[in-house]
Amino acid sequence: MNCSLNSHQHQCLLLRSLLDDLSKNQDNSGALVLTENVLDRTGQLCLSFVREIEIYKPTSEELTVVKNVLPFITHPEKIEIYGSGSTSYDTGLIESMVSNIHFSDNLRSLKLENINLTATCANEIASSLYQTGNLHELDLSGNPLYSSVTGLVENLDHVTVLTLSDVNMGEEEAAVLGASLARLNELEELDISCNALGHGIIELANHIDCVRFLTKLNLGSTEMGAEEARAVCRCLAGITLVENLDLSSNPLGYGIMELAKHLNFVPGLRELWLDDTQIGEEEVSALARALKDVPNLQTLVLWEYLGGDMPLGPWNP
Repeated sequence: MNCSLNSHQHQCLLLRSLLDDLSKNQDNSGALVLTENVLDRTGQLCLSFVREIEIYKPTSEELTVVKNVLPFITHPEKIEIYGSGSTSYDTGLIESMVSNIHFSDNLRSLKLENINLTATCANEIASSLYQTGNLHELDLSGNPLYSSVTGLVENLDHVTVLTLSDVNMGEEEAAVLGASLARLNELEELDISCNALGHGIIELANHIDCVRFLTKLNLGSTEMGAEEARAVCRCLAGITLVENLDLSSNPLGYGIMELAKHLNFVPGLRELWLDDTQIGEEEVSALARALKDVPNLQTLVLWEYLGGDMPLGPWNP
């Protein structure tokens, strides 16, 4: 477990000491407990200075420690926990941990990836967002949020980076997100990949010109067909600052022809991901002719097989 405490290395060491002490103080059931003696030794002063927490692939025991110390970390600026796919985290533990987070204007980044966040957790976060006027990054990827995504996006209005990849959102949630983009007009990066959005992508595309500062859009693996692809490509005229566009792992087919027609609206494009999109020779030719409109393109991925034997991509000029 790694801790990053906003360049105050001694604070990180003190928190590490606290976590080690907590690990040694267990009740008979094996649960980690936070005792007054531990707090006296390591000091609430240590915790009051903690501003950033980063944890990678924690065990359930380590998350229990985090749950216990969070009430004493009263002014967090960044909380980032990246769970392990090989660990099954207890629902009750995760819900308790989320309920112990102090939401305030100090919080700038909240990333809780792949830790089995539930709808209860999402609703807790959604109801607390009004207190986080300076929250700029929200990432809840890899969690089974389903329809609770609706409450989240309806309460967001300040974020510049929103990542909701693989959260089981569907067409309805995509439509709600689209309708919420008018409030998210400072959004710079949007990643809603690995969700079955389908026709909801069209509703999203209808509103995406509200986020004219968008530089990154990831719609990879969202069950986007040719019709949805056309809607997305036609909206490029409203998001001309896009530098990274990912439409990979979707059956775009002829929709790529529409993309070729509209690349001139995003002259600053640097990365274009079109692998596994059922692209054919006609689409490749149209795309090749359109590359003159994106002189800054550095990466183009077309990992396909034409005629069963010709691999294309990745391509770097």
